[in-house]
Amino acid sequence: MVKGTKEDASSLEQNGKHLADRWGLPYREAHTLSIDPAALEIVDREESRRLRVLPLEVGTDGPVFAVAEPSEERFTAVRDLAGDNATFVVVAKDTLDALLNSKVFSVSNGARKPSLFRRSDEEDFGAEVENGQAPAEAVEHQHEEQPAAELNGNGNGHEAREVGHVNESTAQLEDLFSQIASGAGSLRAQVDQLTGSLEATQHELREANEQLAEATRVAESHNETVGGLQAEIERLREELERSTALNDSMTARLEEVARALLEPSSGDGA
Repeated sequence: MVKGTKEDASSLEQNGKHLADRWGLPYREAHTLSIDPAALEIVDREESRRLRVLPLEVGTDGPVFAVAEPSEERFTAVRDLAGDNATFVVVAKDTLDALLNSKVFSVSNGARKPSLFRRSDEEDFGAEVENGQAPAEAVEHQHEEQPAAELNGNGNGHEAREVGHVNESTAQLEDLFSQIASGAGSLRAQVDQLTGSLEATQHELREANEQLAEATRVAESHNETVGGLQAEIERLREELERSTALNDSMTARLEEVARALLEPSSGDGA
């Protein structure tokens, strides 16, 4: 599958969310999805690909399927196979394509479990067989669907089927573990990158704090110098005012002495 751009992935995700809202269904993002191996036995792989649905889990209320393009026809077809209690969640189209083509989904189903996908009109079939009330053709049809090894009377067919199921489940679990390990490695790389970025940011912040402290010290020193200069200016102004007052006083006194010296004395006039 060719990877699209981030814009394409974002557009597909937005379309998926829009469809989920329109149909009143939950939307699940790719990183939140997990697949229960037991759920993969509900519907045949080829049927899932044909219907473009993926069984995710078997909940308490019934199986849950992922769809990218909800429609009543698709829901009806799935419920015909998996039961009327099947429910659905919406995922992005590229997410569903990746899951349907993944290794986890590549192994074909074994015999499906009737309790997981029985239709509503078949719910009482087991009880009818036990009570001898089921139609003969229905019982005959059930026996035709059983592998020949299960009908040979020695029980080896049942054991072989169980071993096959165990091997298939083990392979699926190994694939899941591989995917989880791969995702964990990618997550670890992202964490390491974020850690490096955080350390660089902290280093820059420490340098900025040191520069701010130095600027504050310079500003404080400058303020002290300015304060000293202002005090000196005030002192000089006061001295100038005192000198000016003294000068005015002396000038007035000299003018009085000069007038006294210039005026003729009274004895000279006589």
